[in-house]
Amino acid sequence: MTGPLRSPSYALPLVEVCITQLDLSCLTESGTAFDRLLALRPERVVVGPTSPRP
Repeated sequence: MTGPLRSPSYALPLVEVCITQLDLSCLTESGTAFDRLLALRPERVVVGPTSPRP
């Protein structure tokens, strides 16, 4: 019999990534950066475009 599942411990509650420009020639480097980011074990990751500045 197994006991209750433990809640995962997160190192960071939230990581937000804002994309300013997408360059297909940098996808390998971007993947490496995201791998390193996820190694920090964030609870939540939000990725999206930056908002236009007024």
